Amino acid sequence: MKFDLIIIGAGPGGYETAYEAAQEGLKVAIVSAGPVGGTCLNEGCIPTKALRKSAEDYSFLTAVCPEGFEGFFLGAQGRKAEIVSQLTQGITTLLSHPNISLFYGRASFDGPHKVVVSGVGCDCVDEALEAENIIIATGSVNAVLPIPGAELCISSREALEVGSVPASMVVIGGGVIGLELASIYATFGCKITIIEYCPEILPRFDSEISKRLRTSLKRRGIEFVLGAKVTGVSASDGIKSVSYENKKGAVESVSAEQVLMAVGRRPNLASLNLDEIGIEYTPKGIVVDSCQRTNVQGVYAVGDICGGMMLAHVAKFQGKIA
Repeated sequence: MKFDLIIIGAGPGGYETAYEAAQEGLKVAIVSAGPVGGTCLNEGCIPTKALRKSAEDYSFLTAVCPEGFEGFFLGAQGRKAEIVSQLTQGITTLLSHPNISLFYGRASFDGPHKVVVSGVGCDCVDEALEAENIIIATGSVNAVLPIPGAELCISSREALEVGSVPASMVVIGGGVIGLELASIYATFGCKITIIEYCPEILPRFDSEISKRLRTSLKRRGIEFVLGAKVTGVSASDGIKSVSYENKKGAVESVSAEQVLMAVGRRPNLASLNLDEIGIEYTPKGIVVDSCQRTNVQGVYAVGDICGGMMLAHVAKFQGKIA
């Protein structure tokens, strides 16, 4: 099937660009490996903010009624799922433009202007799409530390789907993602310990802001282990133990019912078969110029796949440039 433009990925950098291109009269194919909306809508900004608001409400209500509210967390999860579903339906409607064809499946290059989509439709027959211009917008995935027992940890995506609040949780990573989820779970009564490799939480932020936030979170009962290198995770009798080297090089450990690994995100380069067409990339992402062009004529890349600032509005803006 031939198109004017193929977009791989239906996150903010993909669906917004697809709609704008369609409005300009281009015949567009957009490929989504999962629900449309990408990380931001399905496992990032939107669901976390929904849970954060519910956590705020819970904090206020329990201050008035200290005995708590049974089933509140499950209700909060339901509210979050409903919000995500409504917004996903809205994006699906946006992509019902007559100039847009939406394909579900995983895309890989089979030449500089040809993309093969695996898993399209119920029969999972591969679909070959062709276009002179292709935009890669496959986003990012959770990063995982190369340590023994990493598979025992949950990711931020899984942390948003649990049905009940664990009694305790160790959060590996004191960045934005780890702190936001730690704050939410602490509000719902989970005992939180955060282990951060750097000397301070939010290492890329102003140090005064980081210190003030840590002080505020400590008042809420969250504990911190800073300047610590996590070396492994183990499990026994339903309890997980996280081992780490402290500032002095001594090995210590902390145990909890659940362990969340929140050590950032990395570009989603898997399965694209970029080497097939010689696209230049590094572990930090696809290399592009100021117009989002790769080194291959007619192939562009936008959003998290390029590394840099992994933010939804950045992906949208880069899509407009492309």
